[in-house]
Amino acid sequence: MQHIGLQSGLQTIAHGSGNGPGKRSLIPWLFVIVPVVALAYLLPQQLRAINDDVNFGVRSLLATTDAKNIQVAVDGRDVSLSGKISPKFDRDFFVQSLQSLEQISSVTDDLEEHDPREEARRLRNEFQSAVRSVDTSSIRFEPNSASFSAGSEAALNDLTQLMLKHPERRIKVAGHTDTSGRREVNLELSRQRASAVTDYLRARGIPRQQLLSQGYGSSQPIASNDTDIGRAKNRRIEIIVMN
Repeated sequence: MQHIGLQSGLQTIAHGSGNGPGKRSLIPWLFVIVPVVALAYLLPQQLRAINDDVNFGVRSLLATTDAKNIQVAVDGRDVSLSGKISPKFDRDFFVQSLQSLEQISSVTDDLEEHDPREEARRLRNEFQSAVRSVDTSSIRFEPNSASFSAGSEAALNDLTQLMLKHPERRIKVAGHTDTSGRREVNLELSRQRASAVTDYLRARGIPRQQLLSQGYGSSQPIASNDTDIGRAKNRRIEIIVMN
């Protein structure tokens, strides 16, 4: 009787605790659930390990180059490269070296060539063009004075806004006169007028270190001093880009 009772108990466990027609054993499900749970636990660890391996391989290769602005994105065994590189950087060799690493499946090259010197020249040329677009011929002064005439404010304000946008730039304000009057008087007047422009800019927030003023008197004419039109052209303010 005890043997029969034990047999019945084992059968009950094997077939479920109930007697209903829909009851089935849980044991087969365990063979499905346990591997799934284990996979869910181990897969992230494996992916992290793969990412670590790929990152290590990329960083090790980067350490052998002088490229400091390359950004690397790792997705499993796939690597994406972005950022700016010098034209001297051998990108083909670098990409091929990455592709040869066994832990890397693919490499996407979105690198952009960047020449700092060429970029600096381009930005300086753009700034010079912006300076030339300011109508400095409208900056005028009262006769024999460093006081601005009416209508000068528009160009002065344009120059102010330009310098505020480019705090890295330095300019020289050059003052010129015609040949009327004594040479030494014209030289001093040109200095005062150039200083009047830089004083205007400084009063509106442009730092002193961005500005330089110099007077040239009548020594650098751009037109004939024999006519009223020519002398008017020679009485001028010029903006020279220093950097």
